[in-house]
Amino acid sequence: MSTSSSTVLITGGTSGIGRALVELYLADGWRVITCARSIDALTALERQFSGVIGIPCDLADREERRALLHHVRESTDQLQGLINNAGIQMSYPYEAGTGHTLDIEQEIAINLTAPIDLGHLFGSLLAKQRGFIANITSALAYIPKGRSPLYAGTKAGLSLYTRSIRFQHPGVRFVEIVMPLVDTPLAAERGRDKLSPIEAAKQAQAGIASGRETVWVGKTKFIPFLNRFIPHTLTRLINKADSANVRTQRKEA
Repeated sequence: MSTSSSTVLITGGTSGIGRALVELYLADGWRVITCARSIDALTALERQFSGVIGIPCDLADREERRALLHHVRESTDQLQGLINNAGIQMSYPYEAGTGHTLDIEQEIAINLTAPIDLGHLFGSLLAKQRGFIANITSALAYIPKGRSPLYAGTKAGLSLYTRSIRFQHPGVRFVEIVMPLVDTPLAAERGRDKLSPIEAAKQAQAGIASGRETVWVGKTKFIPFLNRFIPHTLTRLINKADSANVRTQRKEA
């Protein structure tokens, strides 16, 4: 994959997997553009890495996504890749009248609406370079988890969208990156056996470069086999382990 004059846009590049991806692509000679809501975090990232362009953007806001396209066009006409990494995960009980409407709308907007919209917005720019769009999904797109049903639903939606849109847009390569539990702020209170952000990013980057349509990171590589032969057992085990982890955290607190 060409790196000498290529630019990649990575959403949510100031922490976690996104930051690790920023570092890896810079090390390989790419020019990196990233966006996040925190101006301070973007400024700190730009100070640390001279090859980074940071653009403040609330991806839940439709107009800010369009402004992001404008800023990227001003910065480059050589956009080779878009990595839709930004995401949020909330856990709340399903109870009538609990008032989670705003949280629900925000989680859907950031996890599902934004990556789909960005893919359409940047599609023509990427097609000029025969570029790629990598959508980061999750093991929970394939294994439902009771504590985070909306997150699982948005990632399942993004997974199916990514696989479907390939049939429409041959000028851009669509890649799904299936992430396991990774040691990031998003997963701070979720489980113990976590992959490091840098290792997750390395596997994602290598998978994109290899030309694979679906990149199974870490233990997610076992999901296709397990879902084929013991899908219900796998789902029960995951949710049982998650419930046990919640109880342990409550005791420790």
